[in-house]
Amino acid sequence: MRATVILALVASLVPWMGLAVSGAGDLLRSNGELAGVERAGSNLSAHRDHHRTDGAELIYDPTGRASAQNPAFSPDGQTLLFTLFHTGYNDGPAGLYVIPMTGGDPVVLIDEEGHDSVNLPGSSWNAATNRITFASDRQDIDEIWTMAPDGGGLFRVTHHTTPGYFIEPSFSPDGEWIVFEADTDAPDEEQRASIWKVRADGTELTQLTDGPRSSTDDRQPNWSPTGDRILFQRRSLGSDDWNLYTMSPDGSDIRPVTTAPSSDTDASWSPDGRWIVYSSDHGGLPVPNLFIIPAEGGTPIRVTRDRTREDGAPSWSPDGEWIAFESHRGQDEDTPASLWRIAAPDVLDGQPPRLQSVNDFLYQLQNLDLRAIGDTAYDLVVMDYSADGSEAGEFTAAEIEALRHSPGGEKIVLAYMSIGEAEDYRFYWRWWWRPSHPSWLDVENPDWPGNYKVHYWDPRWQAIILEYTDRLIDAGFDGAYLDLIDAYQYYADRGRTTAAEEMVAFVRTIAAHARARDPDFLIIPQNAPELATSFPTYLEIVDGIGQEEVYYGYEEDDQPTPPNITAELEAYLDVIKEAGKLVLTIDYATTPAHIDDAYARSRAKGYVPFVTVRELDRLTINPGHEPD
Repeated sequence: MRATVILALVASLVPWMGLAVSGAGDLLRSNGELAGVERAGSNLSAHRDHHRTDGAELIYDPTGRASAQNPAFSPDGQTLLFTLFHTGYNDGPAGLYVIPMTGGDPVVLIDEEGHDSVNLPGSSWNAATNRITFASDRQDIDEIWTMAPDGGGLFRVTHHTTPGYFIEPSFSPDGEWIVFEADTDAPDEEQRASIWKVRADGTELTQLTDGPRSSTDDRQPNWSPTGDRILFQRRSLGSDDWNLYTMSPDGSDIRPVTTAPSSDTDASWSPDGRWIVYSSDHGGLPVPNLFIIPAEGGTPIRVTRDRTREDGAPSWSPDGEWIAFESHRGQDEDTPASLWRIAAPDVLDGQPPRLQSVNDFLYQLQNLDLRAIGDTAYDLVVMDYSADGSEAGEFTAAEIEALRHSPGGEKIVLAYMSIGEAEDYRFYWRWWWRPSHPSWLDVENPDWPGNYKVHYWDPRWQAIILEYTDRLIDAGFDGAYLDLIDAYQYYADRGRTTAAEEMVAFVRTIAAHARARDPDFLIIPQNAPELATSFPTYLEIVDGIGQEEVYYGYEEDDQPTPPNITAELEAYLDVIKEAGKLVLTIDYATTPAHIDDAYARSRAKGYVPFVTVRELDRLTINPGHEPD
């Protein structure tokens, strides 16, 4: 990661000895070899660990103390531009090189004795103009430059005389503008950088954010491929947390993308502009790994998985297939980095995965007013399929379609369906039923009169639930929210050793039946998150999970859940979240401080929170946590 780089300082601290300069671009050792660059056929440095278990592939590992960083793709996706720091991680002098995306011999573009030339990951190589933008102190002060892809045609874009550094540039998609970071002449911990833009011809220098005035540190701007947003990272002065933001190209309409307490840095765009890839220690990771997140915010998806290596400076290939990044062992700034690539998550084909952009939701089963719900900005709604639970009260397909495309914004609409208990007001209930008649019907739930335990493994009960599922599909629901998954525990406690396995098999049967009719039908169970660790295939079936009482309501509503229970639930939910699944938390509290606490703790873990009353009979919008 590059949040602490101050180019002029590192250049002045470490002299580069015994080197000769050949032309504007070729920097050679006295023996004629490129400094820090392996010759053909010896790309891998023997002293470094090149094994990873997450599927990432090594592209290039320089020799000695040299550190390869900041990969950025060429417009055709076949070549990587990168910065080679010659004496360590972020430790100059530094030059710019290119290398085939599949690995091979690097070729120098510019590398001058005693100077730093550094690119930013992301949109530093412009397709419209076929120019590269970078920062360099080659004329003694850090300025913004451009050049041709062969290292020629050098052009100094900015000329400033005030103290500080102009660094980290990226192009607008049309190549007309360059956005960059302006650092003050201050120690890094006191830095209050600002974001500026300038035309590629050097005119119309314009400030977009004002770090000193806002007491923020704004860095590493990347222009979106659609041209309508600029991405950057920001921290408040005195804070160690970095979050991601986007703004309009004129500096207005600043919106947060990430809000959890973490170090979210080195961000750049997917080729379609709908996703952001970045480096983060999200969720308390010991070292930052790579994540992606929808551009408007939402649930992060972890991309790399290595608890011993710091992964940073990612760039997404133009075809959407790969993410290139730098990686070095631990967080030791003395450990040089190498270049890697990993297959990008499959999020660019067709419509974006609907659940990945969910950052708020409503859970209401009674007193449903679809018009009022439609006026809210909730991304996802969990509701009953019927106004009163009965067959007569079933919502029509037209009503559900209107809710999905309602004035408050597009919504994912899930229908609640209990699969572990039978309810005596549903369409399937017969007036003569009683426990043991039919034989799969078990005892009444003493906490919920009219609800009865069922032998959920019985084919006759499963046939009822599959008919229920068909009604949800016919009504146009996006998916089913399955309750009473944890009913398996009742039977396990009574000696049924196959209870958990049979519940997983039942959920699989429901999913297969539904997806045979609608391949995009969502399946989200409620509770029993331990099934994800006991049965790994469970995660292949479900699209997420809803978990009650993580923080409040486990023993009594509006009272904190015991810390050991919270820790146990979070451990299970983290497994589900790290598999890229949506995690919803539902807590039952009414005290404002408790509500705020539940939202804060859930979001800090990367979950999507909702706090309401246990009756689920009202459209709850908690002050300070309004849906957006």
